[in-house]
Amino acid sequence: MTAQPLAEVAPLEHATKPGVVVVQWNKDSVEDAGLIKIDLLSLRTLGMLTEITELVAERHGVMLDLDATPLDDPAVYRLLAEGDAIGCFQVESRAQAQMLRA
Repeated sequence: MTAQPLAEVAPLEHATKPGVVVVQWNKDSVEDAGLIKIDLLSLRTLGMLTEITELVAERHGVMLDLDATPLDDPAVYRLLAEGDAIGCFQVESRAQAQMLRA
């Protein structure tokens, strides 16, 4: 966040994803310039989870307990090893998904 437009303070570039612009500096360079780096992560995923639980409750009369979701599901790890990471927070970008492939 800056008082003037970010393009006047730091070098920007278009990301691979259409409509997304990113700062070319890493977090250390951002700090050296006196700026604050803020990551707003998982908001889309959290919104999707909320919508999914509401739809399941509405359509099937079942309230999902996300806190009871197993964290070691072999099927999930199999999908991740194949690079199928759509909707998986922190690893759904193309670059991350490519790194997942076994």
